[in-house]
Amino acid sequence: MNAEIQAEMAVAHQALLAGEHLYRLNLPRDAATRIYFAMFHAASAMLLAEGKRFQSHGETIGAFGLLFAKTKRVDLKFHRYMIDAEDFREEADYVTTLVVSPEKVAEWIAKAREFLTMAEDFLGGSGGKSENL
Repeated sequence: MNAEIQAEMAVAHQALLAGEHLYRLNLPRDAATRIYFAMFHAASAMLLAEGKRFQSHGETIGAFGLLFAKTKRVDLKFHRYMIDAEDFREEADYVTTLVVSPEKVAEWIAKAREFLTMAEDFLGGSGGKSENL
């Protein structure tokens, strides 16, 4: 795994850790944002392993779906996690009347952990390309 991919995964893990801390501090809106970014950076790392880099969130999510979910290199649910997590983050960031429940945030933390585990397995296993990128 090259340094850029490792950096993306480090940011993913930091974002998840931040989301968990914000959850414990009863800051669910902020936790939702960090949880999404944990998945986004893990997906970005996977795409970098394939030699792909994208400028927007939509492009990243779409490419993740095409390269990994549609081809069944990863379970389809992970693409759905990204789509739904982005929606959750946008609502938490922009819909001021939205009540973000701690239970929903806890569910998303579990999904983000699962997503990062999948990404680590992919990058360390046969799903990733060579380390000489």
